[in-house]
Amino acid sequence: MKPIRAKTILGAALVAVLALVSLTPAWGRDQAPPPVVSDSAFDHHRRRAAPFAHDEHNDLAAIEDCALCHHVVENGRVKEDEDSVGMECSECHGSGLPLIAAYHGRCKECHQETGLGPILCATCHTVPR
Repeated sequence: MKPIRAKTILGAALVAVLALVSLTPAWGRDQAPPPVVSDSAFDHHRRRAAPFAHDEHNDLAAIEDCALCHHVVENGRVKEDEDSVGMECSECHGSGLPLIAAYHGRCKECHQETGLGPILCATCHTVPR
């Protein structure tokens, strides 16, 4: 058996690196970063942002009722036939942990109920800062 030469190892490593680079997202190079969940109350993030293309998500999930996510609550009850479209979630849910809990509760609960979509931190918070 012949010994493996350094040039062969270096060549294989170079091919592997080039393959990885070609498979990584081109954010910041040729295309804009994906849209993300945003709210002006998030002045700094503990984790990477969560990508969220609103219309594409709702088309794929067949969500037609805006109030499913953009709900209005009064006296502890969801008001039927009303929605909070155009408002930031922080206007009702505040900032910091209550706001984070609202996002996580709404998104994760739906994903768990349907068996679709990410529910783990690293599978949702993927957009580089």
